[in-house]
Amino acid sequence: MRVYRDLDLVEQLGSGMNRILDVYSNDIYKFSDNFIEVCFYYEKEYDQVTQQATQQATRHDDNRTDKIMKFCIEPKSREEIQVFLKLKDREYLRKNILNPLIKDEYLKLTIPEKPKSPKQKYYSLRRDSNEI
Repeated sequence: MRVYRDLDLVEQLGSGMNRILDVYSNDIYKFSDNFIEVCFYYEKEYDQVTQQATQQATRHDDNRTDKIMKFCIEPKSREEIQVFLKLKDREYLRKNILNPLIKDEYLKLTIPEKPKSPKQKYYSLRRDSNEI
């Protein structure tokens, strides 16, 4: 629709279809009375590369891990770690940073029997004198 082009929401009208058709044949489209189904097939090697990229993206950053481990030589609360990392989203910190570090045993809980305790703190077993 031209309105998207006029609002600069697309670079060129219809350019996506031309790019798709350059790579795929017309048999990717399946038409029914109410729907158009598009099936993009890919090589098995692509799936393996995608899985590797996903694993790397979800793994914790080594530099960040090192900083957290040094910072948490003494037990720190979730809030202290969040401020240290300059993160605003508590849920992101928990799901993408703390939980993977705990799972991989880089961090330990001060109250392991109550992981959701408001008094919970996290510490690393790393004991070295390097500065952060």
